[in-house]
Amino acid sequence: MEALLALTGEAPAPGEAPVDPKWMEHVGACPTCSELFRELKEWRDAVRYGDAGNAPEAWVRRAEEHAVPRSFLGPLLGKIRADVVFDSMLALAPGTRHDPLQGRQWIVAGDRLEIEISTSPAGSSVPPGLSGQVMQVEGAPVKVGDCRIILMQGGEDVSETMTRATGEFLVADRPSGAFQVRLEGDGWSLLTPLLEP
Repeated sequence: MEALLALTGEAPAPGEAPVDPKWMEHVGACPTCSELFRELKEWRDAVRYGDAGNAPEAWVRRAEEHAVPRSFLGPLLGKIRADVVFDSMLALAPGTRHDPLQGRQWIVAGDRLEIEISTSPAGSSVPPGLSGQVMQVEGAPVKVGDCRIILMQGGEDVSETMTRATGEFLVADRPSGAFQVRLEGDGWSLLTPLLEP
């Protein structure tokens, strides 16, 4: 079954061997495998393109309306609870910092936003000490430029900056210990959990 799935045109997963050409020869010659392969391709295309099959139109509309919470369709408002969804010291991922000599990286998510936060390596005197980017991941447009970014330590505001139009921000000083970042946008605010550099 996995060999047939690989033949449907999907790229091999990382570490997975490419498809053996002998499989394609077999599938072409074997009526059972050929039929199963055709069904798998139809299923893959239906999933990829969102085909609802024979579902009544009313059901499709209802599913589309309920697929995204109604709050996501309006402006982002109020205080947003955030959670750490990635910490480079706990998980390895391509394109992220995972070496103490390179600093540390977190991704914090709340409601429709993700915030990438990176610290410079310990002992580094080259600014920025803290950098990141605010990104909208879904829902109605959220202005990520001109947001206030406040670095907090011990419950006190330590440093403040503003995001660029792209949501990027730089803070000159590296936090000396545990810290939080408070973001304030147009009608909303988000406070990260306590982060340990």
